[in-house]
Amino acid sequence: MASASSDRVFTDRSLLDPDTIPAVFEHRDAERDALRTVLSPALWGSGPATALITGPPGAGKRTTVAVVTARTDTPGDRPAPRLVPVACTGEATAYDLAITTTNTLAGEDVLAASGYTREAAFGRLRDRIVDAAAPPVVRLDGVERLDPAELEGFLGGLCDESAACGVVAVADDRESLPRGVRERFHGAIDVAPYDTATERAILSDRAERAFTDGACPAATVERALDRADRGLRDALRLLDSAGDRVASAGRETVAPDDVDAADRTLREQRLRDRIDDRSRHERLTLAAVLDGDGAQRFADLYANYCDRCAAADVDPNRERSVHNYLDALVTSGLLTAERRRSPAAGTHFAYQAAVDRTVLRQSLVAVDDAVSRSERQ
Repeated sequence: MASASSDRVFTDRSLLDPDTIPAVFEHRDAERDALRTVLSPALWGSGPATALITGPPGAGKRTTVAVVTARTDTPGDRPAPRLVPVACTGEATAYDLAITTTNTLAGEDVLAASGYTREAAFGRLRDRIVDAAAPPVVRLDGVERLDPAELEGFLGGLCDESAACGVVAVADDRESLPRGVRERFHGAIDVAPYDTATERAILSDRAERAFTDGACPAATVERALDRADRGLRDALRLLDSAGDRVASAGRETVAPDDVDAADRTLREQRLRDRIDDRSRHERLTLAAVLDGDGAQRFADLYANYCDRCAAADVDPNRERSVHNYLDALVTSGLLTAERRRSPAAGTHFAYQAAVDRTVLRQSLVAVDDAVSRSERQ
């Protein structure tokens, strides 16, 4: 139940949820029609269909998928398709995706995280799809985080001719996926970013209906757009968080400064999420880089990594593996790598934090503490 202070700020807070399907979804008619065409075999129950939808954050990729599944005309008495969102993580395997998809379809944990063969896990998933009252459309969010081989394994294991379902892989950057993986899909849809005027119009409309009269001035909407790195999705989250901050303080008007405070909080949380998505050895490698002063050569940070492993009672991996960990940390935006050359060391890479070292170290400690608490439970 909403509090009295919340009622003075919000009229319909759900409109600030990026995953809320708007009553009117403009500007994406062509993309929506293209996706519906690709998915038509699954939507009509005649067979599997896969699609890749790509575009920058906040461009409406996930909403496009949600609108297609929510508003697709189906033949006869066949029910509308059911959207099954699955968040992808860097360590997820095809087996993990099969278990998660099955449990999401069931609405409860009908399969344990382990204890099945891969064939059995996919068999259970296909059986549930066949028995489903409505054709499922699995939306793989952040598919670029997956190992390409695991993504191909999931598509191959799921898309059996007997299982009429759709799979939509959502990625920010089409080129982040190998060509062979991209060609695995029946169709691809590229979503262009909104222009500034369109973003402003969409966000202003949402804010006007989400907040009470006068609670979110135009300057606050503009600040949210200015602070949002990922388009409308981020801007909506900023307004929601800023509004919650104002309501908790017993105030009634969301100021630009409230958006700034919300931005700092969300950036810290996003940083923790990125760290949490890394494996234990990747986090140990990150800590090893932060143990040094400034940019670190591999020889120095590998020694730090081995010390970190010893302190954690973990066997260190070989140098080649640590090179892979560093590549993953650079790709995730946690580290930067600079090619350098010196008479003593020759040509080498120097690694350092891609964001403020103190903030990164604090976030890493927070994630490690949370993981330790979870393991003790």
